[in-house]
Amino acid sequence: MSEINKDDTKSVPKEPVTGETMKTPKKGLSRVKATDADMRYKEMTLALADIQKDDELFGCRLKRDKATVEKYLAFYRENREAEANGEEPIHKIKSILVWWDKTRRRHVLLGGDHRLTAALLAGYTEMVVLVLDCSEDDAFTAASRDNATHGLGLSDGDKTYLVRKSLERFGDTKTFREIASDVGCAHSLVAKVYKELFGRKKRQPTTDGSEQKKPPTTPPDTDTSDGVAHGEEHKEPEQSDQERIQEVETYLNACVQKMSSPDYLYDWARRWVNLKIRDANKHAQSDSQA
Repeated sequence: MSEINKDDTKSVPKEPVTGETMKTPKKGLSRVKATDADMRYKEMTLALADIQKDDELFGCRLKRDKATVEKYLAFYRENREAEANGEEPIHKIKSILVWWDKTRRRHVLLGGDHRLTAALLAGYTEMVVLVLDCSEDDAFTAASRDNATHGLGLSDGDKTYLVRKSLERFGDTKTFREIASDVGCAHSLVAKVYKELFGRKKRQPTTDGSEQKKPPTTPPDTDTSDGVAHGEEHKEPEQSDQERIQEVETYLNACVQKMSSPDYLYDWARRWVNLKIRDANKHAQSDSQA
């Protein structure tokens, strides 16, 4: 059986009546804190049938773990039985994490796929959930952190899968260590996946914002097998013009192939729409303040 977070074996608060005033939770928010300072979160009661799953955007695992679902299912059934007898719930189970997608007007699951599946099997129709009101990129970061730090741990395959999705989304805008911190893996794994995706090594920025210089291929004052003298740096042979042209053509063909894919065009169109909506909201807010 997979391990369940020990916090899940304590009592859970009763669900408030639908329509109750939304409350801002005061504890346990560090695990979902994203980079956007304007990100808002709140607790609210949602119908579980209204929570949508979008694995293409926020899926963090390769597959659902059946044993974990069964363990949560037992917890939820014991809680329902206690509530039916007028008693306090036996187990405390952390709230499911949901993102409010303003563009499509929907609630999307970020963290708690095993809990949501078990709750539906246990007969729950609504539940108190934690809702994030933020950008899509911050929602992705929150989903990564929630799955990496709560409940069933990510497998090595899950981490590689999530690192790849993070790099495809953020590219060079996040450092290896930032992505590794979100996923809960070594930054060397991020570097490995980055090279597989983009065919090159990323030059990490230094603390002052400049790029690190590439170290010499052969350290000074060392012997080399190709007869380079002491104290001299080993120099790579220069590329010919034809080799440079071939390298550029290969890179451009890869770019054209990627940009012509429907998924790539849809992703950029979706981001453009989100930016336009954000700009319109900012203008509306500034006009109202004026």
